[in-house]
Amino acid sequence: MTALISDEELASWNVTDKGTEATELVLCECVATSKSEKMITPQGKSKPVLACSFVLKLVEIATGEEITCYLKYNKSPKGNAAVKHDGKFAMLYRLTIGDDPRKRYSEAQYLVNHFLGHQFLVSHVIAKTSANYAYKKTDSIKPANPIVTDGWTITGKLRRTFKPRKNTQKLGKVLDEPWKVLGKVLEKPWTEKPEEAHSYLASPTICNASKSILAREVKGIKACGSSTVIDADNHSTVMTTASSNAPKVYREVF
Repeated sequence: MTALISDEELASWNVTDKGTEATELVLCECVATSKSEKMITPQGKSKPVLACSFVLKLVEIATGEEITCYLKYNKSPKGNAAVKHDGKFAMLYRLTIGDDPRKRYSEAQYLVNHFLGHQFLVSHVIAKTSANYAYKKTDSIKPANPIVTDGWTITGKLRRTFKPRKNTQKLGKVLDEPWKVLGKVLEKPWTEKPEEAHSYLASPTICNASKSILAREVKGIKACGSSTVIDADNHSTVMTTASSNAPKVYREVF
């Protein structure tokens, strides 16, 4: 059973000579791609691990010398080459091709050939294989003409997108409904007919007899169960003896 390899262990796949420094950037073109899958024993480990990587064969345009670039991937149980959405392969792919095929990163073996024919700016170091064979290995790589969009940064890293919470939208609808109902309630009194709004003036419970013509002609008013008292100014006052709910005094000026 094989174990997954860590990023620190990946650095020991190809051991560079001590004191070797990366060169300045040179312009290269990708002329071939392949896959490398082999069991290796990293430094300080006793058990071998499966190391998987895409291999880009780059040719320096000025000199024609070959430089090798490794882009790691993980082998899935189905045998596909899977890469991380923000891994080295995906970031380089977005900057080079200008696309972000997230659903295809789980089958990156179908994407690697898209690098063919593209130019890159590369710095390299001198590395040695397990057989002590020296070769040029990329220390850094970036597209000669990077494509940057709103979806990722200048390094190819995906930008985070923020979506509004669905709960906020629902809350807005809940709060908006009572105001609609309240608006209808407030609007109703103002839409009634003017004469209906003052219909209480003709209510039979309010007596206007003291100002009517009939009141001026009648010499006095006597309520049921009441007595009339004439004062010195010829004013009559009707004293009622009915229940407490009836008016106590009626006064008329003649």
